[in-house]
Amino acid sequence: MATAAAVLTDLLVSLYAIVDSELWDAEALRAWADSRISELDRPSEWILNLSMCGSGEAAQASLSAALEETGVVLPENYGDLLAGCIILRSERTGSTKQELLVRLFDACDAYAINGLEVSRLGELASADTEALARAWPELEASMAPLLRTARNEEDRIRSEKWGACGATSLAQ
Repeated sequence: MATAAAVLTDLLVSLYAIVDSELWDAEALRAWADSRISELDRPSEWILNLSMCGSGEAAQASLSAALEETGVVLPENYGDLLAGCIILRSERTGSTKQELLVRLFDACDAYAINGLEVSRLGELASADTEALARAWPELEASMAPLLRTARNEEDRIRSEKWGACGATSLAQ
């Protein structure tokens, strides 16, 4: 069984990827935080701040501060989760393939992402329609496990009862 600190770490990292990718807007984040606050006797500052965020930037700042305060460092596989969240957001918003590739290029430039190479993403982002169509099936296969991870993580974040995560005692 995972410790409370490990569960909090997973939660903060997942929320950070959701915010970083813009998968959820500020309203969805506030609603999630508000529902968790209602489960807690003494909510911690980070979750209270998240419930009051008016923008994605404010939510990211709030989560960055929470990561720092709790000593959480983004794990090596953070890029995979971020990329999956970017792909999921693109799927939901109907972004073009080029828009998706540019976002993935930026993420891949900052973090290691399994199955994706920054140089290949850059080439494909500027490729003509025909070249992109030829390369897309292989790229889609590389993106599939990332997308599955993001979907599973989002489902887990939304459905699990997080118990004491977000309580004052865990953040101290």
